[in-house]
Amino acid sequence: MRAHYIADALRARGHDVEIDARPDAELVVFQKKRNFAALFEAKRRGARVVYDFDDHYLLDDSGARDEILKIVNLADVVTVGSHELLQAASAYHPNVRLFENPIDVLPGAARKSDYDWRSRLAWFGNRTNLVALDALDLALPVTTITAHGDIEWALETVDAHIAAADLVLLPVEQSAWTLAKNANRLFKCAALAVPFLAADTPEHRRAVEELGLPEWFLVGDRSAWRDAIRSIEARYDELPELMRAASVRAHDAFGIERQAERWLDAVLDPIEPGVRASEVTRRFARGVDVVVLAERTPDRTQATLASARAVGCELSSVSTISALPAPGSTAPAAADFFDIYPALATRIGGSAAEHTLIVQAGVELRPSVMAELARTAHPDRVVILRPQIGPSQDPTVPVKPGTLVDEPPQTVPELVSEPFLPLALLVPAQVWHEHSIDVASGALWAWDLLLDLAAKEREPIVLSAPVSLVAPETYRATPIHGHAAHLQLTAPEVAAELPNMTTEWQRLRSTLASHVVERHRALFERWIALVATRPYSHAATPSSENAQNQIARLSAKLAESSANTKRALKAQAKQQRKIDELEAELKRYVKKRAKTRRLPTDSSSPGEWRQLARELSHLSGTLTRAAAARIFSLARRGSSRTSGD
Repeated sequence: MRAHYIADALRARGHDVEIDARPDAELVVFQKKRNFAALFEAKRRGARVVYDFDDHYLLDDSGARDEILKIVNLADVVTVGSHELLQAASAYHPNVRLFENPIDVLPGAARKSDYDWRSRLAWFGNRTNLVALDALDLALPVTTITAHGDIEWALETVDAHIAAADLVLLPVEQSAWTLAKNANRLFKCAALAVPFLAADTPEHRRAVEELGLPEWFLVGDRSAWRDAIRSIEARYDELPELMRAASVRAHDAFGIERQAERWLDAVLDPIEPGVRASEVTRRFARGVDVVVLAERTPDRTQATLASARAVGCELSSVSTISALPAPGSTAPAAADFFDIYPALATRIGGSAAEHTLIVQAGVELRPSVMAELARTAHPDRVVILRPQIGPSQDPTVPVKPGTLVDEPPQTVPELVSEPFLPLALLVPAQVWHEHSIDVASGALWAWDLLLDLAAKEREPIVLSAPVSLVAPETYRATPIHGHAAHLQLTAPEVAAELPNMTTEWQRLRSTLASHVVERHRALFERWIALVATRPYSHAATPSSENAQNQIARLSAKLAESSANTKRALKAQAKQQRKIDELEAELKRYVKKRAKTRRLPTDSSSPGEWRQLARELSHLSGTLTRAAAARIFSLARRGSSRTSGD
């Protein structure tokens, strides 16, 4: 009724309103339904999205918390039905509005006029809440108006049945779920001028005060209900005047027309923020360094930085680790993309914050992320965040909107079974005091860190967090894609002959994984032996059904890891010698050319630079054009210094 009453009132005001059938609407309201396809379509069209709920689905045991958070994070405005929900939802969104139900009575419904006490007690509502009435153990009979009750609930007749009662009882079994309920049944009684007794909950107390009624309409202890009923009977002559005045106030404050006007103002106002983050969340955020790692999609760095600065809390710091210069910066780009890993280690080593939140460029932080992390953070365990497909995703990507990606390992068998590259993770200072980033692990530095912790029996905490992906490239990309982007952006004059990205990533990951496995040989051997003697059941590790097979395959990898590491080191040394020889030859060439011909400068024509590029490509012999691009970059810097002399 919350939706239908407002829709009718808005139509009466001249608005074009439809329920479940308006694909071109400028304002789309989702109530209870969590239709991600429709939501993403509305966002794509630029419609304003409102999400409305009046039950406490943000509780851990509600069964819908993750789904609700995902849609709350994508809405422009969130409306809730009670003060309790306002406080809870405001921790996860900057624009939450309290929208209490309009008076739930039919137009023209007759108010109570007969105030002769005849012990006609009544209860109405969802029959699942009858347990609260049964718990009162009353001697007097109570007529229940509900599905399969004494009187069958029906929209057309319920108001008349309530108005015929002498007293309506509104007990509540108090829990986190019921305390978040609004006072709509109480307001319905007041609107019909029907006396009531209500459980003393925060929402009922606020409603009684709003209606100007005395406190004895509220009942505290369960044992006090019998005395409260006798008290109402004794002072029943006072009630006609009180209830008629309360009825007028209820209609004035919460009538359908008034509430429709309030609702429209709330959902269209783009400026006024909701309740700000709690002090607990703000205190936590002040101890968080956010580090954006421009590894997979470095061109998406600015979107991630912007989202970090818009989380609604003051952070300890926000910084970037990137091989590319910041936009507008005159600083040269890094010569080697893989320098980002030593830079990350240095940045972490210099942090004094209580936590470090490391996110991939291309991940967008939502306003509720700090509230979730404050709730989940642990002093000596890493929190892995699972992003969802965000609203700016390419619709051609065959991934369902709202899908959680980056499925992380939650147990040690899952962790050792396969290399893991998180998109976002929170690391407490205590972990950095005991561990450091292994630069040689490169793109697998996080896997190496998690294995370090697993050796101390510290499994990660996995959080379906309020973060999303800015672009589909982030979901599909690997560090090799970032390396390719770096080459193309830093050496555009030479077209690099880039190999197949998937093949190159498999090769690099295999090399790095061999290094990591060798570093944690004892851990791998222990778990392989454990699986061999006492296999883990699938029930024990539900999110990794193939863990046993994967660990078995690791046995072969473990046997080869030492040899692979030696081969990799030998190849690396050979490559470095070749680069050293090439750079020495380059210096001789530049010196010789400077004596006979002028070297190009920044003001030289493109033709002069292309001529030098051809000479350098010839000089590089059998090296790839990617290597030639690197040499060319060195030559360009060298020529600038030479011409300056």
